Amino acid sequence: MELQKKIIAILFGIAFVLILTNVVIDNFKVKPEKTVKEEVSTEQLEKRLNKALQTYGIKEYWVEKRNFKNSGSDSLKHRFLITLPGDLPHIEVLREFFILNNEEDVNVVSHEIKVDLQTVVDVYVNNVEKLKATFTTKTDTLRNYPVLSFVLTGIENLDEEAREKILSTPYDIGVSVIPSVEGDGIRESCKLYSKPFFVWLNDNLEEPYLLESDALKSTLTKSIANITSNYSDATGYIIDNNSEVFNSVIFSFLRDSFAGRNSVIYSASRYKKLNSTSIEDLLSRIYFYARSANPGEKKIFLIGAENFLNIMEDINKLRKYGYKLKVYPLKEYM
Repeated sequence: MELQKKIIAILFGIAFVLILTNVVIDNFKVKPEKTVKEEVSTEQLEKRLNKALQTYGIKEYWVEKRNFKNSGSDSLKHRFLITLPGDLPHIEVLREFFILNNEEDVNVVSHEIKVDLQTVVDVYVNNVEKLKATFTTKTDTLRNYPVLSFVLTGIENLDEEAREKILSTPYDIGVSVIPSVEGDGIRESCKLYSKPFFVWLNDNLEEPYLLESDALKSTLTKSIANITSNYSDATGYIIDNNSEVFNSVIFSFLRDSFAGRNSVIYSASRYKKLNSTSIEDLLSRIYFYARSANPGEKKIFLIGAENFLNIMEDINKLRKYGYKLKVYPLKEYM
């Protein structure tokens, strides 16, 4: 019995020593310092504001930085007076600015003074106002950039999910449709999403739309009648300039027959083709054509649907900056 008591005492002693040792070690451990997040400065907020404005093509002379004579605040020394063009809703710029200030200690508050005409924005950091800006729309001022028109080819080669992603975009884009059973479905999808479509003519058409360079004129006449009647709501007709039917003697008959039905065939060679497999090269060419065009000039591009899908975010940057994305009837691209 005495032996058991001694063993228990020894075990308790060992346990006590271990606990004491752990406490000592914990006290001597180097505890990591808590990192204190640096407060967002007024200078950072101003840079973010300028970035949001530059994203939407706002010129420097549309922005005035005016000092307060007596702001009553040590943290607020000046305010921004910003003029927005009539084609740019306040909400677009504000949304961009909100995204840039998505931080816990930053609070952006907007007050619409006049609907779609004047908005006051106050920015607080840890409940202290650090920036104030007034956005005023000048309705007779517009961002005068070229109009970019994209007509997508080969959308029939994409799966349903990719097609829907393209057609559901808010951009005004055109889609080429090859007359066929599948083309009928794509045409209906275009109409569902309010996207203009163009009939694409080449050597690959099948009955009842067959166009062959060695076909009888009576056969071609029937095919033309089927195309123009079944696709009468098309924005235009484009023929592949590399096709046999385009480069054959029968093309003049084809052209005149369409014209007799109040439809004009336009050669694809009239338009800029963006068929590079390099995204960098595609964007480089688009930026070159966009920047070299005159204000208000319409530029139309033929681009593969898959390529367009890969550069949609970059196209949106151009739209934000002020380039118009709109598709017109082909006769307006002369």
